[in-house]
Amino acid sequence: MNQDTFLWRQVHPDWVHEGRPTRQTFDPMGKKEISVSDGDMISAEDVWSKHVHTFNRKSVGVLSVTVADCEDNELSVRPDPVDNAPEHVAVIYPEAATKTQIRAVSEILLDRSLQHGWKYAAENQARPRL
Repeated sequence: MNQDTFLWRQVHPDWVHEGRPTRQTFDPMGKKEISVSDGDMISAEDVWSKHVHTFNRKSVGVLSVTVADCEDNELSVRPDPVDNAPEHVAVIYPEAATKTQIRAVSEILLDRSLQHGWKYAAENQARPRL
């Protein structure tokens, strides 16, 4: 990975409100880290297919941020390969980050991802608006 590497983030249908992705897409929801996939190792379409068909999880599509987007906001990015997902990456929020700080950073990452645009959207679903 380098600064320009896209990190693919699945968008769960519950994270879409009035047709638009919400900041929950990049909120670690109490865990202090989010799971993404290394865009240098797998395409957005392939990671979506794997997420939905192999892992049987829901996703309306794939948004992305870059490694630089994360590091610019004081988030650590590290490879975190797991069984059946060598492309898995952890984006880690600082341990001392408050809920308010996490909310602010997740909003920034959402904005950055919307600037990058959809990298893949499920064909059988309406593409949520940006």
